Amino acid sequence: MQSILAFIKNHKFIVLITLLGPLLYNTWLYYDYRQKLAAQREVNAYLETEIFETKRWLEPIKDLDRLKAELLARMEISQGLTGPNRKKFQLLVLLSALPEGISLQVLKMQEAEVNISGTATSTAPLEQLVDTINKTSICESGKVYPKPGKKPGSFSINCFFGYGYYDEF
Repeated sequence: MQSILAFIKNHKFIVLITLLGPLLYNTWLYYDYRQKLAAQREVNAYLETEIFETKRWLEPIKDLDRLKAELLARMEISQGLTGPNRKKFQLLVLLSALPEGISLQVLKMQEAEVNISGTATSTAPLEQLVDTINKTSICESGKVYPKPGKKPGSFSINCFFGYGYYDEF
């Protein structure tokens, strides 16, 4: 025991550092990590606000993805309808906007030939319909003309699809 006391008296500094060193080191770690923890909490708060802002900006993008999927589905449907029958589809679209005074009664499509029958209140709307058909590339250009029907004001038009009928655009 005396040797321990003699060692402590002779080496007070070493004993003091040995006993107080861990306490001083732990105190330094506490304040250092407290400072680092505060800085990390600031960074975390900043990142949380940025994540919130990003999520807010992503909402319209999710709606755009949904809208894109809907439009692609519509496009697939229209391509399925118009693919091999593109000219027939174009003719139906053209005939959906008839001039005033024209009423269609029969629309018959067989392979590359279309027969349209109807009535016209006068020759002006009938000429407008024929001009519209001739201006498109649906039928053979300039070969569309109306034939008078048996009843007054009735007509029939024969239309032959051009050479590009079987080509896909």
